[in-house]
Order: sequence, then structure tokens, then C-alpha cells
Amino acid sequence: MTLDRKSLLEAIKGGGAQPLTTRAMTKRELARRLGISGDDRRQLRKLLNDLVREGAIVRDDRTKTYRLAGALPNVIVVQIARIDTHGDMIGHPIKWQGEGQVPDILIRESKTHKKGRPAMAARLGVGDRALCRLKQTGEGLTATVIKKLGRAHKSAVGYVVKTGRGFRIRPAKKGSRYDYLPERGADINDGDIVAFTLTSSRHSTRHRGEQIARVIKKLGSTTEDNAASLMSLLEHNIPTGFSDEEIREAKALHLPGLDKHRKDLRDLPLITIDPVDAKDFDDAVYAKPDDETKNRDGYIVWVAIADVSAFVTPGSVLDKEAYKRGNSVYLPDRVEPMLPMEISADLCSLRPHEDRACLAVKMRFDKNGDKISHEFVRGLMRSHARLTYAQAQAGFDGKPGKIAKTVLPVLTDIYKAYQCLRIARARRSPLEIELPERKVCLNDKGKVVEIQLKERFDAHKLIEEFMIQANVCAAEALERARQPLIYRVHEPPDRERLQGLSDFLPAIGLKWSLGERPTPKRFNRLLDLARTRDLQDVVSMSILRAQMKAYYGPRNKGHFGLNLTHYTHFTSPIRRYADLIVHRALISAFG
Repeated sequence: MTLDRKSLLEAIKGGGAQPLTTRAMTKRELARRLGISGDDRRQLRKLLNDLVREGAIVRDDRTKTYRLAGALPNVIVVQIARIDTHGDMIGHPIKWQGEGQVPDILIRESKTHKKGRPAMAARLGVGDRALCRLKQTGEGLTATVIKKLGRAHKSAVGYVVKTGRGFRIRPAKKGSRYDYLPERGADINDGDIVAFTLTSSRHSTRHRGEQIARVIKKLGSTTEDNAASLMSLLEHNIPTGFSDEEIREAKALHLPGLDKHRKDLRDLPLITIDPVDAKDFDDAVYAKPDDETKNRDGYIVWVAIADVSAFVTPGSVLDKEAYKRGNSVYLPDRVEPMLPMEISADLCSLRPHEDRACLAVKMRFDKNGDKISHEFVRGLMRSHARLTYAQAQAGFDGKPGKIAKTVLPVLTDIYKAYQCLRIARARRSPLEIELPERKVCLNDKGKVVEIQLKERFDAHKLIEEFMIQANVCAAEALERARQPLIYRVHEPPDRERLQGLSDFLPAIGLKWSLGERPTPKRFNRLLDLARTRDLQDVVSMSILRAQMKAYYGPRNKGHFGLNLTHYTHFTSPIRRYADLIVHRALISAFG
């Protein structure tokens, strides 16, 4: 073979088009591939040096090997970047010196692993790093995991404190045991809130053994109002505020009009019932006696939810940001909404006497509270009143204030419908844990001044039961339409959790048999017994700790706490992305 620049490059890349990955080769391997010996070796060395200087190839001084510039070696360290829509892990090379966008690498399962052990790729998650063997295939660049290397250093949030030994960075994360020594020369002051990452070195002279923290960015100061909330948001990587592009897109939106797909519901006397300090109102209710002779003493209940899907469309800037956030975040002194205020507090806030787009469900119940039928409607509604829970309760109790008086007939029918639904709820016997809810009261500077117990009214329970029924309807409707959906799942407690409850209860004179199947009704009997002995709070907390955490999932495993076989979340698309997906599925299913 003729030894020249072209033949040498062909030998390095192995022929064909320039690949994304090549096996790095030593000079001896290249000489063997080119079939050269003797004096030609000096020419080979000169050509290799020239190509390195030109940047056409890269030399690894440690292994004394050569590969194409911009091509990846066949064994590299990859960091898992994301999981794609097919559930496959996609990684990126830790070091990328090529041109253009960093290539995606499809992570494949290891083909050889010890029997009974999970495949190497199955033990990786987003953020993990692994040593991988690369291969160019018809699917693109794929990698087989050789060894898991752990996670890269992640940034954390802390605040600077001045001690007798100088500045230290104290992590904001609850339960952190140590302060860290900032790197020399860090531009920090006492009280600064900072993002930092730990270095691999430790200060070994004056402060033996202390971990060194590298300050990445100043984020604020502990002297500012709401500093604790800010640190909490930053520590959990929760975005704050919205970009100019997102705000522009939100401001350009407008209310949709009536058409063949959107019905006029403005004459329905829907009302909202919310906490006194609520900033947005995303659900409205209405009920009336059913005038069908076949359903005597039954009720029709309407639940209307703000139609967020009319404004946040798949693939839009707002949709991508909402997907990334997942839900709104509530803290004692602030809210970080999933959607900009132009949507959450305006277009999708069901303010009284204003036209609003909605997705509503009309439910028919018999006199025993059992649901006979339901129907979903996309409409244009107008709330007839905005009531607080206390105002609604006063109306139920026959002492309506000025606002409640204007809709008193509606309130009366709503309460009668709720009493009807309570009959079926009692038969269903959901888990009835009644723990006092507390409210943190702040002054105008964001300082905690008091923690109050929230009053619990029938008005709260009424809205909860109406929303539960609407959520059940959404799950049933989508299943019948064979539409995929996200369930709200709450699984029964496992044996380990029940064992803890069983071990604790004898200490207060009660017991729990592990041999009998756990059901909400069993827990309720235990709670009834605890009330007779003035042990309600401690037993309620113990039962709550024995429960599994609820989660969102594509498989229906029921809701143990509510004692329901089909359950999803439909009622808050303003603040939960899962609900928005359910709305889109309903619109798709029913046109």
C-alpha cells in the first residue's frame, strides 16, 4: 500500500464514511495495517506528527495511540443525560472535542452479568456515569456498559457563615452535618446564599481533613426577606420565575369563543368555593335535584375545571416549561406556579362574572349517592359567585352573609347533593384519618409570627367529595374509550409498615393483627376505638405513617386510601401537569 496522507487517514478510520467512533491504534498497529516496515516507519512517524499538528487526528500521550479528531474512542466515560420516550437511556460523552452537537449515545444492557443480578444498564439512572464500549450500528451510536462509575459532583445550595476560624459554607439541606471550607480566594461575604460543589481535595494544613467547597454562583443573601424559601427552592432545583419568551407567549393568548366543540354553559349558576387566601380559582361546582321521574330524590352535580389545554398546547414553549416543572410549589410565603400568572391567575382563574373556558363533567347520582351516569363537556362558563369555605359554611348553616345570600338556593342544593353523596361514601368507607391541618402565619417581612390550626368545615368535605367523583369519572371515561392515562395510585400498606404499627399499638393498649387483610374499613374501626380512649391523634399519625406514598403511574392499581378501583387527577391542570395530560386525553377521546 502506498504510504501517504490519504491512506493513513483511511487506515485510522477503518474505511468508509467518517465514523463517530474509532478504535484508537498505536503506531505499530497502523504499520501492520498499512503493511510497511523499515525506512517507511520514519515516513509514518512524520505523517502522524503532521496530522496531529493539523488537528486531523488526536494522539493520546498516556496510551500512545492515535484516533480521528472529533471521533470518540471505542471505550469512553458516558453520563446518562435523559430517558427517551421509548424508555431507553440516552447518554453523552463526558469529554467531547468534535464539531457540532454532542452526539446521543443509546445505552444497551450488558450481555454478560452474574446470574440473578440486574444488567448493568438497569442499575443506572439519570446523572450516573459509566465506562462504556461504543459501537456504530444501524440505530446510531450505542454503548454497552462495562462498569458503573457513580455520579458526577452535583451543585448544592448553602449560605456563608463567619466563624472563629474564618468563613464556612453551611449546606441548606436539612440534616447536613458538616460545614465546608471555601476555596482560597472565593469572593464571598457573611450571609451570602451560594451555589457550590465539593472538590475532590481536602485542606490538609491548618484545617486538616475539611472538605473544600468551590463557589459557583452567588444567589442572594440571608438578610433578605423570604431567604429560607429561596434556599429551599434552589436546593431542590425548582425554577423560579419565567423567561421573557414564556411571558410573551402567555400574554399573546386569548379566550376561545363558542363553536361546535364548545358549549355555552354561562347560564349554569356555577360557583367557586376556595380558601380565603386563594389567588386562583380553577374549579367550580353546581348541583340541582334531578327532574327525571326515574331518578326521584336523586341529584345532578356539575364540576367545571379551567380548560388549561385551550392555552397550553403540546410542544409550545409554555408546555415544555410546565412539563419540566411538573407542578406548582407552595411554601408558607410564596408560590412558584407551574404556569405564568397570565394563565394561572387570569385566563384560567374562574373569577366571578367573567367568561372562562372550561372542561366540565355532568354527573347524575341516585338517592343513595350512587353514580348513574356522567358526561364530559367542553364549554364556556361564568362563575356566579366566589365564596370562601367559611362563607359557604355559613350559608349551609342558615346564616348567609352578603355574598352567600345572592346564591343561597344554589348553596342549599349543593349541600343537599353532598348529603346524598355521603350515603355512598359511608358505604365505601374510605380511610378517615382526621389530623388537624396547620397554617403558618407570616408578617409583611416574611417572618413566622404564629402557627394556627385550620378550621375544618363541611364545605371542605363537600368540595373534596365532588372533586373525587369528578376524578373517578375521568378515569372511567378514559378507560372505556381505551385512551392511555395517568392514574393516581395509592397501594395498600406493605407488611413491613404494618409490622411497625402492630409493634407500636400494644404500648397504648390497642392491637393490630397481621393475619387479617388490611382494608380502609379495618383502619377506620381502629380509629373509632382510639376516639373512645382519647388516642385519636397518636393513632391517626401511626396509621398515616403505615400508609404507602401515593404516586402517578400508567397502570391502574387502585387507590387504597379512597377505597376506589379507578382514580386519576382531573381537577387541577393549573398546578399539576398530570391533570393537563388527562384533560388532553379526554378532549382526544370525545372530540
